Amino acid sequence: MAIQFRCTGCGQSIEVDDEFAGRLVGCPFCHSSVAAPAASQAIPAAVPQATPMGAPTQPFPAPMAPFGAMPGAVMQAPDPAARWCTIGLVCGILSWISPFVLGMVMVSQSGMFQEIQRLQAANADQKATQDAISNALKQWTEDHGTTIVLFTLTMGAFIILGLAASIVGLIRARSRKAQGVIGVIMCGICATCGLLQVLAGIAAGAAAG
Repeated sequence: MAIQFRCTGCGQSIEVDDEFAGRLVGCPFCHSSVAAPAASQAIPAAVPQATPMGAPTQPFPAPMAPFGAMPGAVMQAPDPAARWCTIGLVCGILSWISPFVLGMVMVSQSGMFQEIQRLQAANADQKATQDAISNALKQWTEDHGTTIVLFTLTMGAFIILGLAASIVGLIRARSRKAQGVIGVIMCGICATCGLLQVLAGIAAGAAAG
């Protein structure tokens, strides 16, 4: 014999077998746990509530999910701090590109290719070719010291900004942390290489002195 009663949580009518009398059962409507009575309870008919004048008779439809969103997906709030991870990644990429740009400018303006072609046409040996290339690059370095300094300062700025932005992003951001990790790695490698070059230059200068 079935037992009928109302859920104390949502007020819906529930019907269970009499073997569940006095036991906790789950409401199929609100999923809350309620105690089933020993016998059926009188369930009054639902009284329709009066609708205020001018109020819509149908409930407003639920807001539609954005196009492309998965059903039931939870919309997350934007993460402004994630932009720091992106800035760190971009600066890391630029810090790696800067030396290659400087090398291309040096090669194109030093006349190294023309010197190599001239030596090949004259059937010069390999040592003469290497000496000519070394002299051409050395001459360009002496003539364009300001350009080298500007490139070095620009690369240093990318490294410092990239490290700072990546660290801030890793600490504060909830997303794009992979970009922050890559930015730290790229900027850290560039900073290490630059430091080693400075130390090598100091050692070479001390040895020459």
